[in-house]
Amino acid sequence: MPGQRRAPSGPAVLPLTARDPVLLTEVAANIRRELSGAHGPAPSLSDLAYTLAHRRQHLDARLSVVYDSPASLKEALDAHLRGEAHPRVLLDQRRPAKDRRLVWVFTGMGPQWWGMGRQLLETEPVFREAVETCDRVFREFADWSLLDELDADEAGSQMNETWLAQPANFALQVGLAALWRGHGVRPDAIVGHSTGEIAAFYEAGVYTLRDAAAIAIHRSRLQQRLVGTGTMLAVGLPEAEALGRVRPHSGRVSVAAVNSPTAFTLAGDEQALTEIADGLRDEGIFAKFLAVRVPYHCARMDAIKDDLLSSLAGLRPRPARVPSA
Repeated sequence: MPGQRRAPSGPAVLPLTARDPVLLTEVAANIRRELSGAHGPAPSLSDLAYTLAHRRQHLDARLSVVYDSPASLKEALDAHLRGEAHPRVLLDQRRPAKDRRLVWVFTGMGPQWWGMGRQLLETEPVFREAVETCDRVFREFADWSLLDELDADEAGSQMNETWLAQPANFALQVGLAALWRGHGVRPDAIVGHSTGEIAAFYEAGVYTLRDAAAIAIHRSRLQQRLVGTGTMLAVGLPEAEALGRVRPHSGRVSVAAVNSPTAFTLAGDEQALTEIADGLRDEGIFAKFLAVRVPYHCARMDAIKDDLLSSLAGLRPRPARVPSA
């Protein structure tokens, strides 16, 4: 084995491989015995992971274990050896080259929470540097500090407010992209959903960081004005039926997002959406209100259209370049 390697500062992956899927359990059992010291001194976990990743042939059957400590690795391996599913154990097969391309998907509003990003800010210098850079650029357009807001405790957090959530999501995703690039991971394609398009365009080279920051700050600042003017409803309907439910409420409800062929998000007037939701539930069809106070992606955004266009008049978009440098 190679010499002592630096232990990972966060989660890592132990890659196991075999020619036949039925042999993966045997491979996992051998690794588990080796870690327990059954055949001599237990190896350094960082050396073992490096050797399996870089000094072994990767065959058709794959078993990957995510871990952040020897104990968490042993726990996941033990669960697999007992025949139990485990959230940090992934079984798969080698995919044809044409199916191995990587897509980065940048999220919109929804996943933000008061403690997000803290562990990475503390343990990953590349991630922290990217977020700090975003914070400095944000201050050209805002009178608050992103780092201060990310450091707030749960009681004092404003992370569910539109003016903060969107720029914070942008900065953390820029940080994650920088972290992945630091590990040599490059996307073959980039896509963004809703406000995630801002980070996607930045990562694809369409906008400079300053231009992307301006969009994130001004868009969220103006949308904050619309708090309380409507809400959003997720429904389990195909497109034709979703449009049919919206039609009687023309001007009050819009189709806001197409999430899949049978999953749509509607936005607009809360009373009209409540009528739609009640009707769907009576029919046993999925309908769930989202935890938002702004009716994003609907006609009500027209109220801030002119101000937004004026704020962003100086943008200079460039051709996308994916994979970007």
